[in-house]
Amino acid sequence: MLTKHSKYDKINKYIIYYIYLLYIYLLYIIKHISLLIDLYVLLLLYIYILLYYILLLLFIYYIIYYYIFYFIYYIILYIYLYYILYIYIY
Repeated sequence: MLTKHSKYDKINKYIIYYIYLLYIYLLYIIKHISLLIDLYVLLLLYIYILLYYILLLLFIYYIIYYYIFYFIYYIILYIYLYYILYIYIY
């Protein structure tokens, strides 16, 4: 048996249509917000990796400076003292 259409059927269709559009729009916004959050997290990750490598390079530079340059410094100092003692003794 066919039912008689009410005058609110057209309004109900529009309401369902606009709710569906709102749902799609919300999904779109959530997707883009999640993409933005992903980009922000990736940016933070790249910054931390960059800081890690900068600190690693500074540490390596410190080791090179401390061991090699001070080693050269002591070699020059010992050579200098050797010549002073050599001149003083002879």
